[in-house]
Amino acid sequence: MVKPNIIIIGAGPAGASCSIYLKRFNYRVKIIDAGGDIKGRTSMATGINNFIGLEGRPNGKKLLRKIKKQLDFYGVDFVNDEVIGVGKKSDIFYVYTKLGRVFKCDYLVIAVGLVDKMPPIEGLGPYFDHSIFHCSTCDWHENRNKKTAIVAVDDYGLKLAREIAYMKKPPLLSVIPSKKDFDFSKQIVSALKKMDVLVYFSKISELVGREGFLKEIILDDGQRVEAEVIFTTLGYERLDGFLQKGNANPQRNDEGFIVVNHRNYRSSIDRMYAIGPCNDGVDQAIIAGGQGATAALDIHVGILNEEFGEKEL
Repeated sequence: MVKPNIIIIGAGPAGASCSIYLKRFNYRVKIIDAGGDIKGRTSMATGINNFIGLEGRPNGKKLLRKIKKQLDFYGVDFVNDEVIGVGKKSDIFYVYTKLGRVFKCDYLVIAVGLVDKMPPIEGLGPYFDHSIFHCSTCDWHENRNKKTAIVAVDDYGLKLAREIAYMKKPPLLSVIPSKKDFDFSKQIVSALKKMDVLVYFSKISELVGREGFLKEIILDDGQRVEAEVIFTTLGYERLDGFLQKGNANPQRNDEGFIVVNHRNYRSSIDRMYAIGPCNDGVDQAIIAGGQGATAALDIHVGILNEEFGEKEL
């Protein structure tokens, strides 16, 4: 009995969880990860607050080192290389890498993440992940009592300010555009003012602080806004562009994320799964780990049903 080959692209929480489950089921599992060549959200996080079982707000690199030890413990075949293309012929996937290698598999799991783009704010670097954050779900609780500014260009930022004001309004809460061509809804702006949220219409010119700790924001029109923390809606770059270079490009939503069945994380392509930030679900490290486990269980049950001629439930 020859068991199917399974390849997982991406070794973050989603891909690692999936590979460990499948390896424990005694499948031939290979995980391909670009490692230090491409930095995803987990590797760039300076502190992870809401991952069950982690103490002391470890940074993303520390979490990934722990994950790699688990992969080694279970003997997962780890390939440090960048995937540049994927194709499918009959029922076999072909995975092409930057180093010129070609791997074949029966099941393919896409578990690559996203790379955040810095907003166009001069001098932002030293403050990022100390005073400036992109994920309120991840970092609001630790900063809930600080003077807060939401930096955005559209209603997504206004709604984030509304959410924060609802959870627990900080001593000062402001909304500031990050560039001149912003689009704020008058209706939401009016509602925010009733919640004592300050909304500005001049973009950021300068950040004032010291050693990564923010004190205030200077706007283009000269106004100065007190702020200890900024939450900003960042842009991002998806890392699954290699799928567009072959005949195995699954269905995507309007934002470009892979559409999946959220019961099992199957994509529109038979035997291809998408887990973690690359799919159209919620982006959180702990959720990605659960998606990896769910996909692995679905693959395992599907293989058993096929092997023994049983119908899928």
